Amino acid sequence: MSEYEQFLTLFGVTEEGIKKIINIALSNGGNYADIYFEYSVNNELGLNDSEVNAAGYHIDYGVGIRVVSGENTGYAYSEIISMKEMEVAAKTAAKIAKNNTNNTVPINVDILKGDNFYPVIKKLDKYAIKDKLPYLYEIDKKLRDADSRIESVLAKLSDTDTKILFFNSLGDAYTDNRPMISFAVSCVMKDNGRLESGGCARSYRKGFEMLSSSLVDEMVRETIKKTSILFEAKQPNGGIMPVVMGAGSSGILLHEAMGHAFEADFNRKETSIFCNKMGKKICDSNINIVDDGTVIN
Repeated sequence: MSEYEQFLTLFGVTEEGIKKIINIALSNGGNYADIYFEYSVNNELGLNDSEVNAAGYHIDYGVGIRVVSGENTGYAYSEIISMKEMEVAAKTAAKIAKNNTNNTVPINVDILKGDNFYPVIKKLDKYAIKDKLPYLYEIDKKLRDADSRIESVLAKLSDTDTKILFFNSLGDAYTDNRPMISFAVSCVMKDNGRLESGGCARSYRKGFEMLSSSLVDEMVRETIKKTSILFEAKQPNGGIMPVVMGAGSSGILLHEAMGHAFEADFNRKETSIFCNKMGKKICDSNINIVDDGTVIN
């Protein structure tokens, strides 16, 4: 059975049923419609004072239906995936479209296949809490053994496995399996009566293979380094000084400062100050910004 067929079974739908929902979504004359199914399982474990004292498990499950009519978009969702509930959601989303052109879904469905940017070696759903606990205890012990100044340790391990089924009015369909595993730790150090805190985290779209003793050792070294250096910090002099932006959080600052003005919908609607600057120089030649979600590293 293909992944596409497995996901149809997972969500309890058929290809003909999905086509019916898309047709209802387009019944008021939208130009385009799509339907998005999602099933996410999330697990969380937390450690505090050398004891695992928090655990969580939850499922996000539902369907979203979108209809586009010109510059307008109608959207509705349901956490119950039945034909009755999906028909109600499709009719709700369809209300945004009023051009009275009855579009329909193509007879043939093209199953799209893309590159696998996050291959999984060890599937997350094959591992239980007992398999994850050792890594929390290990990072706690190694941190305390590595530096006697450590007063407390907090650690969190979480994983999410998300399955996606997508279908649109162009006759395109695809599936996607999105793993995510995150490991975070922080500590409090005390030196000559002064307290400082620091930590680090790792998040990857990988399977259980991400977790290893070498990863724990790497995070221990980074956490101690980041926390220890705080005891050397001094009050800086005021005034103008050069600022170097590192990778990561600086991207958020860039996005908030200017990224919104570059978004396609603002430029298409001509509400951006850059809407008439396509192909023109807008900043210093030494500044380069590359945004490509398909770049792995």
